[in-house]
Amino acid sequence: INFLKALLLERLSLHLINSASKHFIDEILHGVEKKIMDSNSINVIKKVLEESENIIDEEIRAFDNIQNDENELNRLREKRIEELRQEFKQKNKFIQFGHGKYDFISDEKEFFDVIKKSENVVCHFFRPSTLRCEIFDRHLEIISKKHLEAKFIKINAEKSHFVCSNLNINILPTIALIKNSKLIHKIIGFEELSSRDNFTTTQLEELLVRRNMIQEQ
Repeated sequence: INFLKALLLERLSLHLINSASKHFIDEILHGVEKKIMDSNSINVIKKVLEESENIIDEEIRAFDNIQNDENELNRLREKRIEELRQEFKQKNKFIQFGHGKYDFISDEKEFFDVIKKSENVVCHFFRPSTLRCEIFDRHLEIISKKHLEAKFIKINAEKSHFVCSNLNINILPTIALIKNSKLIHKIIGFEELSSRDNFTTTQLEELLVRRNMIQEQ
């Protein structure tokens, strides 16, 4: 039995043998000893040894699976850490470009600077005397703080004739959606927001999501 125990321990020598594994071996040996005591047949002893080795092989396979699972978990952990690192880097870039707030653009030169730097720009063309422009202001102020992935700005249409002419801004308020310096859509008045003044911030947010200007949260 001592010889058999030495063989089993050697079989596990390339793997981590802890107290649980040793207890596992002792249980195997106890069953082996009982079978050997019941018969002196060499064939029976040989069969018992083969059965014991099969049990040990299963233990080794289980150990290898645990190791493989740990390697996979480590790989996924490293992947997630890298994703978070890239997200942090991107957020810092957005903040440097003034994302995360709703900015007033004073002139057309500043407007062109903004759309060159930021991939996604939500620009509200307003007129100070128009009440509905103030409604847009309230909602855009809230959305801008939630979505760093877009730059939210407002510009006085009465002082930006060149830009308004190029983008064909004729009705106020109008929100121009600009991606990679190109106009992709215009939200004219409240016609896409139930045409009522009491539309919700969520409705405007969902509209911007559908137009691929911001990400759904």
